[in-house]
Amino acid sequence: ARLRPEVQVVPVWLPADLATCEARAAVSPLASADAVASLRPWEDTTLRDQLAAALAPLELVDLTDSLRDPGSFLTGEPHLSAAGHAAVARRLAAILPR
Repeated sequence: ARLRPEVQVVPVWLPADLATCEARAAVSPLASADAVASLRPWEDTTLRDQLAAALAPLELVDLTDSLRDPGSFLTGEPHLSAAGHAAVARRLAAILPR
């Protein structure tokens, strides 16, 4: 952004599936049941907040709320489903200039 001010830079926080909601954390292949119950990753914003601070003054777009529906991810995988990709596209379309 500093080197090419004519290029719009939009940093995005794409959370791991288990960090979007309790229901998704329960079925995520990324965490054990014990870790999910004790760490409550869907409530932990530490990494997101650190990244936002490091990127300031750029505004970090947080996609967590857009991906709260457990159907935003493929069953048995941490990857976005078609619905998840559509949710991300809607969020980005809402903030990008036309």
